[in-house]
Amino acid sequence: MTTLHNQSELRWLALGGYQTAGELSRQPAMWRRLGDQLQQLSPDLRARTRSCADDPDGEILLVGADGAGAGAHLAAQVLGAVCNAKVRAVPAASLCSHPVQHLGSGRTRLAIVCESDSAGDIAGLLQAWAPGALIIDLVGMPQKSEGRVLTLKLPCAAASFSIMLLAALGLLDRDAETDMLGRIEALAALGAHWMARCAAEWHTMGQRDINRVVFAASGDLQILANESARRMMEMSEGQIAGLGVSPSGLRCGLRHLLKGATQLVLFRGQDAEPRRVEDDLIAELKEEDGFAERVLVLDSRELGAPSSLPDAWLAAVCALPAQVLALHHSVRLGIEPDQLTRRQERRVIGVPTFAGRTTKPEFDGHSANSARFRAAIEFYGLDRGRLNAHTAA
Repeated sequence: MTTLHNQSELRWLALGGYQTAGELSRQPAMWRRLGDQLQQLSPDLRARTRSCADDPDGEILLVGADGAGAGAHLAAQVLGAVCNAKVRAVPAASLCSHPVQHLGSGRTRLAIVCESDSAGDIAGLLQAWAPGALIIDLVGMPQKSEGRVLTLKLPCAAASFSIMLLAALGLLDRDAETDMLGRIEALAALGAHWMARCAAEWHTMGQRDINRVVFAASGDLQILANESARRMMEMSEGQIAGLGVSPSGLRCGLRHLLKGATQLVLFRGQDAEPRRVEDDLIAELKEEDGFAERVLVLDSRELGAPSSLPDAWLAAVCALPAQVLALHHSVRLGIEPDQLTRRQERRVIGVPTFAGRTTKPEFDGHSANSARFRAAIEFYGLDRGRLNAHTAA
């Protein structure tokens, strides 16, 4: 029988987490698909993205929400040092509520978008405020404009952090121009290896009765620590507090955060200087009781990461154990992760966004027998006739 994260598929079905567990386990395959799609882009499109990156008077927007927003933040931090254009991470909600602030300069040349809930509004905003910009849509917007929107159609709900991160770096990171596909393949192989090798350990950690998880990391991985803390709180419906800190902070005034029913997840990257601080912290913690039960050390070097992979790229793989740990804690608390995802998708229905419009469920182009259509019927308690009438209104 097939197992996902140290549990059988039937067990995940009973726990209400089969869909979420499957999405997490398929991330390495998603990265390979992304790499293939980026590799197959036409020379003209590649030249255009490079021209956007080289324009000192232009801006590149990375637009996403939640996990995708964190991936955009990390990518913008890296790309800001290698692109002549200004690279900005823009939260999707902020773009919809404050379009003048983000698009009013008229300098936007390229936008990479990973957002489905308000995709129609984002498409309309970008096309209205940045008529000459190239839009690269990672999910699939309902509104398009010929010649200016490239859609990759990647189903990246659970993988939004890594998909946004790798798409932006794969397109625009000069250091990876000749080895983009090799890097993504190395990450995919590493991710599959980690999930196979560490599944039992992550499952055991997810069974501990705790009420707080501290995620610690340095440098580029610190953005991942903050995103992991947000996801832990999301998946536990606030029953577990998540905090993102630096290892140096834990060695100083923040050490009290590790008291009580708390777990520590330490992300370790490639850079030598932060590793010395982390070595000291680990040595201190090993002197305390319950180290193995409370501390999960994710050392990319010890787990087989090639030394040529920068920490920003490795963040895609390092996100996996944090996501799986959050999944295990979620079901331990009696939460059904698949239902949690559906409730989150509902939050934008009927909410005013831009130009006085309100969003509504977008089922156009979806089969009446599709999983999303059937899930909507089940969740909202609508019959097909009422739902068809609602979407046609």
